[in-house]
Amino acid sequence: MYNNSSGLFPTVLFLTVAFIIMGFIASQLIHFKQENDAIQQTAAQLLEENVSLKAKSQEDDAKITQLQNELANEQQLHAQAEALVKALQAEAAKYLADYLAATNQLATMTKQQDALWGQLASVTAERDTLRQQMTTIQQQNVDLLAQSHCVADNASPNAEPPATDATPNLMPKAIPSTAPWKVWASFIGAALFIAVVVVNFSLPHIKKRRQSESNHDKNATRLQPVILTRRPSRYHHNTAIHNSPTKRDPQ
Repeated sequence: MYNNSSGLFPTVLFLTVAFIIMGFIASQLIHFKQENDAIQQTAAQLLEENVSLKAKSQEDDAKITQLQNELANEQQLHAQAEALVKALQAEAAKYLADYLAATNQLATMTKQQDALWGQLASVTAERDTLRQQMTTIQQQNVDLLAQSHCVADNASPNAEPPATDATPNLMPKAIPSTAPWKVWASFIGAALFIAVVVVNFSLPHIKKRRQSESNHDKNATRLQPVILTRRPSRYHHNTAIHNSPTKRDPQ
């Protein structure tokens, strides 16, 4: 019988070290995944706001187009009215009543045109404000994407701190992490506990094996070797008994 107890301790030590390393790597990966998820969530919210602003901007562009069409129609009517006024001026004596009506119509159209110009100016200012907001949000999205790409690089302890800029800080607050010595202490305690449990379960088996080996050796020294002179039968090749001090006949 062979003594395999000498190979148990290196195996337990290797498994303990592997467990510690895998636990540390898993904790770091979970921490970085939480940070990356928070960054992606913020970026998704900003993208949704950007989409809503784009939709509103498209509606405002449609309103502006409609107002421009109405203004073009009013300009055409204004041109027609001016031509009518010029014709009425040439025939003032004959068409005085029509001339006065056309003059009143021209004044009304001029007021409507001024009102449309005012509406166009206000909508244009609102459109410029929305475009400026969209530009700011797009820049914030670019900054957040750059920060999310730099999370993996900042995971190294020798990585340089990211450069700060004048953009507002929209990043979520960092999740408080456990102190490194506490993590190492927990892993070492778990490894020691596993080692103690393995040793406690292994010691009885090792003692029993050693005791059985010692009893077997004592019994082997008491027995005298028996030499058989009878030639083994050709039909019973497995009945030969070897006269080795370490091997005995099982029968």
